[in-house]
Amino acid sequence: MGGPQTAASTAARRCSDLKWTWTDAVAIACVVLGVSFALRGYWQPGKPIEADFVIGVFRAYSLDQAWQARQFYPRLGMNLIFGYGSPLLQYYPPLASYLTLVWHWLGLNWVAATKAAFSLALLLAALGAYVYARWLFVDRRAAFIAGMAYGLAPYLLFCIYERGALAETVSLALLPWVFWSMHHLLLADGRRWIWPSAVLVALLILAHNITALFALPLLLAYLVLAAWNEQAWRRLLAVGAAVGLGLGLSAFYWLPALAERGYAQIDRWMLGGDAVATEYLVPLTRLVQSTLAFGYWKSWIPALPMVTALLIGIGILALPLTYRAPQRGGLFWAILVVIPLLLLLIVSRPLWESVAIMRYIQYPWRLLGLASLCAAFLGASIFVWLRLAHTRGWLVAVAISGVLLYAALHGLEERAQHWGMFSDAQVNEAVLYDLGRGNYQLHADYQPAVMTADVPEMSLPAPAADSGGLPPVAVAPEVQVSEEGPALIELQVHTPAAITLRLPRISFPGWQIRLDGQAAKAEPSGPWGLLSVDLPAGDHRVVARFGETPLRVAADIVSLLSLAICIAGMIAYRDSRRFLVGVSLSVVLLVTLSISYQGFGQAPRRPVPYTARLEDDIQLLGYHLPRTTWRPGETLTLRLYWLAQHTPDRNYKVFVHLVTPDDSARVAQSDNAPNLGFRPTTRWSPGELIIDEQQLQLDSAMPPGKYRLLVGMYRPEDVTNLVVRSAPATLPGDRLDLGEITITAEPN
Repeated sequence: MGGPQTAASTAARRCSDLKWTWTDAVAIACVVLGVSFALRGYWQPGKPIEADFVIGVFRAYSLDQAWQARQFYPRLGMNLIFGYGSPLLQYYPPLASYLTLVWHWLGLNWVAATKAAFSLALLLAALGAYVYARWLFVDRRAAFIAGMAYGLAPYLLFCIYERGALAETVSLALLPWVFWSMHHLLLADGRRWIWPSAVLVALLILAHNITALFALPLLLAYLVLAAWNEQAWRRLLAVGAAVGLGLGLSAFYWLPALAERGYAQIDRWMLGGDAVATEYLVPLTRLVQSTLAFGYWKSWIPALPMVTALLIGIGILALPLTYRAPQRGGLFWAILVVIPLLLLLIVSRPLWESVAIMRYIQYPWRLLGLASLCAAFLGASIFVWLRLAHTRGWLVAVAISGVLLYAALHGLEERAQHWGMFSDAQVNEAVLYDLGRGNYQLHADYQPAVMTADVPEMSLPAPAADSGGLPPVAVAPEVQVSEEGPALIELQVHTPAAITLRLPRISFPGWQIRLDGQAAKAEPSGPWGLLSVDLPAGDHRVVARFGETPLRVAADIVSLLSLAICIAGMIAYRDSRRFLVGVSLSVVLLVTLSISYQGFGQAPRRPVPYTARLEDDIQLLGYHLPRTTWRPGETLTLRLYWLAQHTPDRNYKVFVHLVTPDDSARVAQSDNAPNLGFRPTTRWSPGELIIDEQQLQLDSAMPPGKYRLLVGMYRPEDVTNLVVRSAPATLPGDRLDLGEITITAEPN
């Protein structure tokens, strides 16, 4: 019989035998219960110590801030690097952050939302293994063991408890679903599996590009073996179409990330420090860990967990008894698992050193995720190959699941005791900036290439004025901030002489400056690579907007066209008359995304102009209050817009006072360095627009009424205010009067 007929008959037989019963429900419930036991310690208050858990929280938080500004896929994280922006989602896969964000929208706080994302990923991993094994082996016991083995895989739990690697955990959860869908596509009669397969491939790439980097080639190798077994060579064309379409769907992410990687210091952070792949290779004698119970500490990595090795060994030992079986699934999984295991050994060092792209995997032990999936299916295959009787087979399955539970759970209790306190109250800009001061990975991973200084230096006081070698501004320009948002800054400038104006954004491709309606050359300047423009003498309108490069536009078009093909294909599959409906929906989606993309239609801040000149050539240009009515106990947020002609030689502080209308009493105050304390004045660049966020905590017992809001600068050494040279309204003591606000007990 021909290849396609053989494949179709195999698929038909599996579908006829795949009758789901209450036994499946009980088996799935047991798998879910086992995974839940593994997660019970994870839901205690706080977070894992030294894990990347906090990074995942703040990635989602940064994404949420962008959504509030109607930036639905923000390539720049505008609140990173102290509000100057870092290309986070330009390079980092976005799916895990969106998953956490959805849980937050459903009502969970940030910590619980992140834990829910991890928990859902682990459950999806176990269920995916069950569903695929149920279809592949047509055996409930095999499916039960596959689900338990993968859901309780020590490496997956290690990613959750020790590493806090949400993106990788989500990608490993998708792996069995991708294998299941693509295998369906290879054997099914028809093209309907192309569309879900393409979507799953795209989701895998968007979940974790590093996992996709090695998993997709090995998946294709697995499918080639399956095509040889079923003589279904022509079906590989459909497989190729699904992979190509999946690459197209995710092109908006991976194509710019790959082609524009030179715009960030990726190699410095990803391939330096402790991320040298060859340092983690092991000899054969150390490939397998020495104890059955996994310890969940980094010292155990990169060796293969013993329980994973046992599953691999059981499956391989059973192969000689079953080699003539019509399904050689166990053999294929055995061949597949050999590749990641070999890449963990020292003998593979020449390959790691010669194939440059492999070094972006960073840690060879990441291959343990795929090895865990192979082990789960190898262990499950014995229930087909040894043809165990029903009752006896279930007893063996229960015994194996007991071993899996012991190996996975024994060390979790000790690991869960090493927990750090972290609450939702710590998810804010101040904590995010404080992490940046400590050179935290979230800020430094994709540091723009134009920055010649490290991130923490921007936030630390300089021992002396540090202008970065930039000359002072010779004249005092008049600047009015018309609009300011994450991806937009508009200024009205009058300058009596030519000057260089520096904006509070790090230069990165996509930023475009228009000067009086004409495109102007934007250059990075100083150690921070600030977005800068040269202005001639006169009156000017300066508009800086972040948009797309030609490459990103092309990648967006590829993704949208691929999406249109998927929608049209899914609608038109059973009824060609629906094809026009699919095309129409795709066009509507294309127009909708085009309008909303990168924040079109967002409401930027419109600061109140307030021109005040202080000593040391410092100007206050304006301020922004989100509202003028506040309630007792709230935190009043005030944004001040400063400009300095030169770098001050002292670290001044900003005060914010709330006083009674007659200035007889002060009811609230804050004293801090600019921008929540993270932009000391000795780090200001000449001609730089400084966006300074200040927060004023209102007492919960504050009486309702009218109050005056006062600001200014002072020298912390002797607590003397900087002299106000000119201002619209000044109170004694060199205090700038910004006007009245209202404190009310009524809801806002």
